[in-house]
Amino acid sequence: MGKAAAALFAMTALTAGIMSGLDPVSCLGRGLIAGFVGWILGSIWQAAFLPRSRKVPPPEPEVDADESTAEAELQQEEEQAAA
Repeated sequence: MGKAAAALFAMTALTAGIMSGLDPVSCLGRGLIAGFVGWILGSIWQAAFLPRSRKVPPPEPEVDADESTAEAELQQEEEQAAA
């Protein structure tokens, strides 16, 4: 938002300066000042009026059972079935 406002302010100042017949250095100076003012005002506008995004934490990855744990469970089941 700040960049768009800065560009709009700068282009307006440059156009007005060229159409009024000012010298090029003065037009560039006014364009730079207007761009800076537009950048500041656009940033203030964005901070004041646009909603802030809330970061949602990523889902936790599912943890698979360890292979050694799975093998131990199989052995216990086999022993219980044999007994």
